[in-house]
Amino acid sequence: TAIGKLNLVKAPGKEPRLVLDSTVCHLNARCHVPEHVALPSAGDVRRCFLPEDDRQSWEGLSLDFKAARKCVKVRPADRGTLLFRVRTQLYFYKVCHFGGRFSAYHWQRVGAALLRFSHAVLSHFPHRAWLYVDDLLAALHRSTCPEQCALLIALLSILHAPLSWRKAQLGESISWCGWEFDFRCETVRLAADKVAKLLALLAPLCTTGRCSRKDLESCLGLLVWACALSKHLRPFLSPLFRDLRSTTGALFSIDPRLWDSFREGLDDTAHIRQCPPGLRLPLGGHVLEVSGSRVSLKSEVPRICANPFGCVFTTPARTKSRYDRPPAEPPSGCAPASRTHSHAASASPPSTLR
Repeated sequence: TAIGKLNLVKAPGKEPRLVLDSTVCHLNARCHVPEHVALPSAGDVRRCFLPEDDRQSWEGLSLDFKAARKCVKVRPADRGTLLFRVRTQLYFYKVCHFGGRFSAYHWQRVGAALLRFSHAVLSHFPHRAWLYVDDLLAALHRSTCPEQCALLIALLSILHAPLSWRKAQLGESISWCGWEFDFRCETVRLAADKVAKLLALLAPLCTTGRCSRKDLESCLGLLVWACALSKHLRPFLSPLFRDLRSTTGALFSIDPRLWDSFREGLDDTAHIRQCPPGLRLPLGGHVLEVSGSRVSLKSEVPRICANPFGCVFTTPARTKSRYDRPPAEPPSGCAPASRTHSHAASASPPSTLR
């Protein structure tokens, strides 16, 4: 059995969603996913448009599967791993839930089957189709578009696929997974909300010299995804990845028996001026954290080590961290790369599908 933690997640612009956290009970860590699914990108859509295709002969169809993971029922013998507690009562999920590592795997197999069925039904018509998790995009030939839409929707209705009619789109302009496709002009560009989010993440990297690791990871993740159609911009990501991998210090374990000697070797500003016998510490290094607590002076270093391992983060004097500069000075290499991507996102020119 495994008892997870039930949460209500509220995201801007989206409906509240119940998420059962299966990480706290170590269920996700023990799940073995035997396959890895490659999801389509805007580059994959562009590669399907050939130079010999007729111009202005396609229309787009976008369908969204609502609560897709809940389409998959869990065997009664395995439902003991999907428990959650409300007050004093225990409840369990009968279907794959949001927050489970295995949920995405099972839906991906179901979604792949639906995509193959769709290709089989539309095999007599010129078409292209892609499925990104639970978002279906289809390019249908203009001459037979109504017939293909009717067949596809009839198939999904017969299979009881949970379609979200509110998000359904049909026409020459389609918004799909953060990209705006114009099948009449055969162009694709980043959606306006994605451009705004990207500029907001790049702004602190262009102006200030400090940012959190989480913000840098979020920015890099979005940039890698946005460069799917602009591979020539990816080399400019190397300074950001270098900054992500550079740390402000190194982790050392201090023997509790040597803690007093270690503390005596510090000056008033918590710099290591004398290395006690039995320890190999960088002379001139600055103590940043002790047992998870930030320190900047020797007086803030505890006299008794609460942590039996005595973990200490230090910054060697010979290795300056690029985030230890004044706030007005941006990190070396980070700001120019951030400005390059910021200018590219601001312009956001459409790319052709051929």
